[in-house]
Amino acid sequence: MATKDMKIKKAVLAYSGGLDTSVLIPWLKENYGCEVVAVSGDVGQGTELDGLEEKALKTGASKLYVMDLTKEFVDDYIIPTMKADADYEGYLLGTSFARPIIAKRIVEKAPEGMTRVFFCNGGADSNENAIKMARLATGKGKVLSMYRSYHGATITAGNVSGDGRRFSAEIGGNAPGVIHFFGPFPYREEINFASEADETKYYLQMLEKTIIAEGHDKIAADMEKNESLRNTVEILMKKISPQ
Repeated sequence: MATKDMKIKKAVLAYSGGLDTSVLIPWLKENYGCEVVAVSGDVGQGTELDGLEEKALKTGASKLYVMDLTKEFVDDYIIPTMKADADYEGYLLGTSFARPIIAKRIVEKAPEGMTRVFFCNGGADSNENAIKMARLATGKGKVLSMYRSYHGATITAGNVSGDGRRFSAEIGGNAPGVIHFFGPFPYREEINFASEADETKYYLQMLEKTIIAEGHDKIAADMEKNESLRNTVEILMKKISPQ
């Protein structure tokens, strides 16, 4: 563990572009006075990597490296995991599934002269603080989150999660202000939609009804990790209340 009196010239950060890693870049520079090189792994995220370099540089990184790990991830991690029928407390493996290969390749490929590697993995804490900041900034209390989502195992993040792992966090019932809604469930949908467009339209209508029923002026944030879904919530909020 690095201490503030250590002389660190350059640090490598496993970078996702999320709240925790984005905040950590300026924090490392401020507390250690070091150059921060951001490294991300492409394990099939697709468009989620768009704009990542610009964001990393804006928050203070000197450079962003994106490693193509897709083939190795499939061959050495996904296929063996499927053969082993691995899961996490009865659920499919999520974000943490890709961390071992990213950490391995960062250590292998770190440019010469690196003295420390930081791997930020406090996603639940980030979500806790994001919810707190959203409520303080807006003066509103409600938070939207989709069923089947997962945002962490801490109390608030666990309550906001939409799958069964939240039950252990629901001490005395769900946390005040947490609103869950149903969204698309590709390939496992119980309703027989004629097309993907019909499925999308149906759930957008249901989401709009949820926002209206809960009070659009009472909602502080939407916790979805999918950027297009977050944008959709924002659009619906403006449609319901143009002002």
